[in-house]
Amino acid sequence: MVQKYPSISVVIPCLNGRNTIGNLLKSIYSQQYQGKIEVIATDDGSTDGTSDYLRKSWPTVKLIKFAKTQGSAPALNAAAKKSTGNYILATNDDVTFDKNAFIALVDCYQSQQKVGITTGKMLDSKDQFAIPGFRINHYLGYHPYDLKDKNKIRQCDWAVGACLFIKKDLFKKINGFDEGFIFCGEEYDLAFRIRQFGLKVLYTPKAIFYHSFNRNLNPNKETLFAHYRGKIRYMFKNGRIDHLLIFLPLQLLAIPFLYIFQGKIINIYALYRAFIWNLINLPKTLNTKNRVYGIPTPKI
Repeated sequence: MVQKYPSISVVIPCLNGRNTIGNLLKSIYSQQYQGKIEVIATDDGSTDGTSDYLRKSWPTVKLIKFAKTQGSAPALNAAAKKSTGNYILATNDDVTFDKNAFIALVDCYQSQQKVGITTGKMLDSKDQFAIPGFRINHYLGYHPYDLKDKNKIRQCDWAVGACLFIKKDLFKKINGFDEGFIFCGEEYDLAFRIRQFGLKVLYTPKAIFYHSFNRNLNPNKETLFAHYRGKIRYMFKNGRIDHLLIFLPLQLLAIPFLYIFQGKIINIYALYRAFIWNLINLPKTLNTKNRVYGIPTPKI
């Protein structure tokens, strides 16, 4: 059980989420949590009236508005900087939480020593378990696998970006999300850095949340580019040489060959465009790696 109820700041990157964010906010304000909850939303260049909707219908939500789309990592960091809570809960605008989710996240965080992040049980709109795996195969990129003990508290290699719970002081000490990611890879990267400092990423099945995956149904060339850009950048930043020697040939030779047979020409275009982008920006990526891993081990 929760020993005390620390304050929680829920940070939400919003991009054309007018039709979904209301359900998320209802689930947040319906929590059976006795501590203070604040909500900070960053409108990341929406064109559907998201900001006007939030101002009119949810005046208690603190709103940050970007004129142009910056990406999830900058949007989350901007919200986190404005937060006042002891903990930060990063989520998405198309998520809803079970009424006991916040209690379960805090309880899990306080249940063990050296915890860096807690995350919960993600279900899709059909109530099916939707986490692809708890561990990461770096030879395939940040490829999730291992679904053992999904009904128990267990350690993970990463935390789902739709439910990433972390102490604000720790988040600040590790410099938050890496803003070099657009909207794919930042949660894997943050969890990787947490684990590099000897801290745990814990999953609890009691913190249930639902993700509608509205934006993943019909990916276009830009969202595919963002996906491959993030995946390749993550590997250049965090992968070992032996990982890259297998990952790069698979991604650049084997996978495109498969896409040809599947008729996914747009995927090939996005993949190679992302690879070229990463080559051009490799010095920046490596500089970010050196800067991030040069900080002292955070104390918690």
